[in-house]
Amino acid sequence: MNKKLPFSQCCHTSNIDGFRVDQATGEIYGEYITNQYDPAPEIYEHPQTSAGIAQDQYLIDPDANTVVDDFAPSLMPECVIDLDAVRAKRGPKPKVFVNVFAPIIQVAHAECMQWIDDFVYGACYTSGEVSNGTLNVSPTDVLRVCMLPLISTGTVRSAIRNRSFEPVSERQARRIAKVAKFAVGGVDLYLSRNPEVMAVLQYEVEFVASYRPELEDDLVA
Repeated sequence: MNKKLPFSQCCHTSNIDGFRVDQATGEIYGEYITNQYDPAPEIYEHPQTSAGIAQDQYLIDPDANTVVDDFAPSLMPECVIDLDAVRAKRGPKPKVFVNVFAPIIQVAHAECMQWIDDFVYGACYTSGEVSNGTLNVSPTDVLRVCMLPLISTGTVRSAIRNRSFEPVSERQARRIAKVAKFAVGGVDLYLSRNPEVMAVLQYEVEFVASYRPELEDDLVA
């Protein structure tokens, strides 16, 4: 059975007064030089963001009938006709869908209830349809519209932006509104068949509504 030797006996050299010395011949291999680490202080300036670049964040008031724009509307160049504005004046007046399930869907989404996503994706596939294997509408956009108290072409365009951070087109807004209404109808059917889920969500909505005056005072302050 092998016996373990001390570490000092396993080494051929030893450290004497900072010098590495061979234990057998006494030959000096080198000297240890140690200095205390004292780095020189450096000052870095934190980049400051100009007031013009910073953007304010806005909240959507559940009681209001209008939706606050996330971005300022882009100005049309001179001598350019806004086709969306021209088309909006044609035909019948756009219909407004009063979404009484908006606070219920907000609470269900905050609680990460999976059935909300199921109805949204189902509406996107069923009502929004698929083109070349891709959904015609974004489930994220549809979910956001489902949480609005009013669903119309105008409210969709004020809440949903395209990749250029501009309002979606009139046609796409009508498509998103159609899919969102379809999804809200599925939510209505689900809650009518599951009254216990509806009772829990309604309780949370009423609980939040009871604290709404205090929350508004904090936001104003």
